Amino acid sequence: TTEGITAEVAALYGAGARYFRLGRQPDLLAYGAESHMGVARPRPEKIEALFKGIRESAPELRVLHIDNINPCTIAAYPDESRAALEAIVGYNTAGDTAALGLESADPAVVEANNLKAYADDVYTAVKIINDAGAVRDGNGVPKLLPGLNFVTNLAGETEETYDLNEKFLRRILDDGLMTRRINIRQVMPFEGTKAYGANTLGMHAKRFKQFKESVREKFDLPMLKKVLPQGTVLADAVVEVSGNISFARQLGSYPILIGIPYELPVGTVGDFFVTDWGYRSVTAFQKPFRINAASHAVIKKLPGMGKKTGTNVFVKRPFDNAAEFEKVAGVQYYTKFLDFSRESR
Repeated sequence: TTEGITAEVAALYGAGARYFRLGRQPDLLAYGAESHMGVARPRPEKIEALFKGIRESAPELRVLHIDNINPCTIAAYPDESRAALEAIVGYNTAGDTAALGLESADPAVVEANNLKAYADDVYTAVKIINDAGAVRDGNGVPKLLPGLNFVTNLAGETEETYDLNEKFLRRILDDGLMTRRINIRQVMPFEGTKAYGANTLGMHAKRFKQFKESVREKFDLPMLKKVLPQGTVLADAVVEVSGNISFARQLGSYPILIGIPYELPVGTVGDFFVTDWGYRSVTAFQKPFRINAASHAVIKKLPGMGKKTGTNVFVKRPFDNAAEFEKVAGVQYYTKFLDFSRESR
């Protein structure tokens, strides 16, 4: 019940918890829903009451994220689903992901494996989640985006299956929609299940590899640039690995890996502004970035620096303000994130 969930949240909050995720369910929109023909019909008022109650029970929470949503629910009941998603976006925190089980864009695979959703159903879900959740917070991070799960080597799969999967992703890009993540897995059949004897493991290994590489290069990278453009701030990330390149993540659903091109101690918690992208990660600098204390090597890694400008910036420090910095470095989008203090810390 809503009361039971909010009471648990209140108890956790009282014990110091500030990061919450509603997970381990196949379809969050089914909460309090009515079932019709085997498909949940969302009740937006139930969803809103739940999220409002959580916020009231944990007024200063740092993260409130969700997990899975069944795309068939959205396709079958678009209006109710949109209203429920808008209710979620009214109370969740930015960077949230609604994981959708596409599995395959090939209708023959869907039918052979009794899967839940066809490609058009999932596309409808992706679009409606974008309509409701693509709004950005003050740091530039979208509130709620879909994630897509593919499962390969299922029964009925052919070379054409991969073509259809790629075509589906191109449609999302071409239509200007956003996704937070693409997860590609191979089926893991267990003895005694239908999939144990009915699968295509090993039959399309070369095409599977090509598909993964295509997704990373042609979809993940341009999508990441769109979802987290330069200057986006990723708040409250925790450094997990320290070194010449340190690595950090935020607490939340499917957090992006943040590569920091200088050493920060493990356990450091901070805000980081995005400067560049990998296929499934971003490069970022801590905000505020202490330009007057940074090494020559690190300064050269800032966007727009390079060897010559970076050296000029290093030599002509310290700077007292943004105008002095940009007189040497030129106008930079990240100037607003710089700290011009001189004291050592």
